Amino acid sequence: MSKIRVAVCEDIDSIRQHFVDLISSRNDMEIVGVARNGEEIKDVALKEKPDIILMDIQMETEKAGIAATKELSGQLPDTSIIIITVHDDDKLIFEAFEAGAVDYILKDVSQEELFDSIINAYNKDVVLSNNITQKIVNEFVKMKKEKKSLMYLVNMMCNLSPAEIDILRYLCMGKTRREIAEIRCVELVSIHTAITRMMKKLGYGNSREMIDELNQLGILPLIIEHDTKKK
Repeated sequence: MSKIRVAVCEDIDSIRQHFVDLISSRNDMEIVGVARNGEEIKDVALKEKPDIILMDIQMETEKAGIAATKELSGQLPDTSIIIITVHDDDKLIFEAFEAGAVDYILKDVSQEELFDSIINAYNKDVVLSNNITQKIVNEFVKMKKEKKSLMYLVNMMCNLSPAEIDILRYLCMGKTRREIAEIRCVELVSIHTAITRMMKKLGYGNSREMIDELNQLGILPLIIEHDTKKK
């Protein structure tokens, strides 16, 4: 019976060695390569073509493992990639599955869970747990809400005047109301009135909530583009 060929990519030496030792203790598994970062695992994987890759997410960059997973899942369709991470983070896990990972485990996983994950991935028999499924659903819901919010705000911005767009842009840049009044050479009360009017048009209860969400959604470039087109 052929052994399951496993490569391990992890930037922390002790954790990498822990996984190597556990897998090497099995008669039905063998280590065919180790790597410390995304670039190294690509070289190892393309050379050895392992059945399984245990891939850390955060290495030389925050999402190096996700980037490597995306590239390798396209080049090595027969290799199954299992994400290993210290953080049970919905967004990162969702991105890992989107990149081509078939399963994920935490770094403090028990050896039984580790072996089950490897065997199931090797047999192409991975059944996503309720926990993983919920994370993916949560992220889809979040993305849908953000897209809806973004489209709503873009549409509502079409009802703003050029002066309001200008004030909104300054607010998103961190300018105070007094600074905006000085820049626009108007009374401070005029800025207060304009901001109140914008909050009503865009459906916000206070200006801080409005500014935070516009910045979070990355809408500032749209504001500038919208203003430029109107001029």
